[in-house]
Amino acid sequence: MSKKVGLWLFIMLFALFYWVVQAQQQIWWGENLAAYPPLFILPFVILLLVGLYQKAWLAVLACIFLIAYLVLAAPHDSAVVNRECHRPVRIFQYNMLFSNQHVDQLIAYLSKEQPDLVVLQEVTVNHFEQLQSLDERYPYRFGGQPKVGLPSHQLIFSQQHLYGMHAYYYEGYHNFIRGIWQLDENHPVSLLIAHPPSPRNNELWQRRNALIQALEYQTTQSPTEDILVIGDMNLSGQSARFHTLFRQMQTVPIASWPNHPKFALPAWLKISIDHLWLNSELAICKRETVQELNGSDHNAIMTYVGR
Repeated sequence: MSKKVGLWLFIMLFALFYWVVQAQQQIWWGENLAAYPPLFILPFVILLLVGLYQKAWLAVLACIFLIAYLVLAAPHDSAVVNRECHRPVRIFQYNMLFSNQHVDQLIAYLSKEQPDLVVLQEVTVNHFEQLQSLDERYPYRFGGQPKVGLPSHQLIFSQQHLYGMHAYYYEGYHNFIRGIWQLDENHPVSLLIAHPPSPRNNELWQRRNALIQALEYQTTQSPTEDILVIGDMNLSGQSARFHTLFRQMQTVPIASWPNHPKFALPAWLKISIDHLWLNSELAICKRETVQELNGSDHNAIMTYVGR
């Protein structure tokens, strides 16, 4: 077998393996591989270099095409759905990271921008003690109250009224939070907020899937027409499973992980796992990462919702 034939064989095998795992929903490690397409860029870069060395120009072009496909298929740092967004409501979400040492930076940002709803995850007790300074600007908060604590290390601030807020354990796994966000007189919004576990092994993968399925069921029991599901779901927006979820709801995946705590990575090296789904006559106008915040392996995301 010639070297050029062997090169083509490797290209086809890697390409076939990529598309096979992309459709994978039944094996935890297969879905995890599919969750991060940038992993497949490296082997194609190596094969590209081999092709250049062998002067196998068609193989080089094939590698360039596959690399370009993976880069272009990656989520972006921002996505505009409606440029004429009327009086947008802003929703801020952020997995802070337990070891975040830049809470003062986050407080300054929220104090300046004052989004309508703030959903924080991986909040520690020390973080919470600092974040309580936001109570002056946000009259409504869920998390930190006696007997409530920080359910699955989650904390919510709102400029609009929150009521009926409760944290629920799902089969002893992680908490999800359910309640009503009174966006305005005409839009009481059912809130569903969760941070399922990272699927690092088969058990955690099953727990993540079960919790997301529980959220799907909760949307069918909503007392309001308007529903908002939000959180770090630890599920890639490029996976086959993602496209089966909350099918009647709006969503716009945005690149948010991984992020280096000290400097920004390009969007094509990231995936979307910090999600937001909306069921409402209102629409998602824009979602964008917040680049100026440091200290976490996630980017914060601001979502604009309006008419």
